[in-house]
Amino acid sequence: MDLFVTHWIAQENAFYSSMHADYREAGLDPSATSLRFMDLADRFGLGQIALDYVGWGTAFFDYDNDGRQDLIIANGSTFGTRAMRKVFLKSESQVAKFLLAHRSAAV
Repeated sequence: MDLFVTHWIAQENAFYSSMHADYREAGLDPSATSLRFMDLADRFGLGQIALDYVGWGTAFFDYDNDGRQDLIIANGSTFGTRAMRKVFLKSESQVAKFLLAHRSAAV
């Protein structure tokens, strides 16, 4: 289980990746350890994508039915001068990064 957390204006988003797969690769039993996460937002290109906005909501889903989870983020502002902005990020590969697919698109 991974978690994506949006933040207030001028703060980076966080992508908390579960460390359980790393435990399995090291030959350890993940169920015998406490649940641990590592913030990998910058590694996947997700940390600074919306510094000028407030993150209101987010969801992982397989938009294009390729078997990989894509990510949609709704950003906006508490100031009346900015409109809501949706960002859709398509998973490029299982390991690489998310690529910006749409801005303000009807997804």
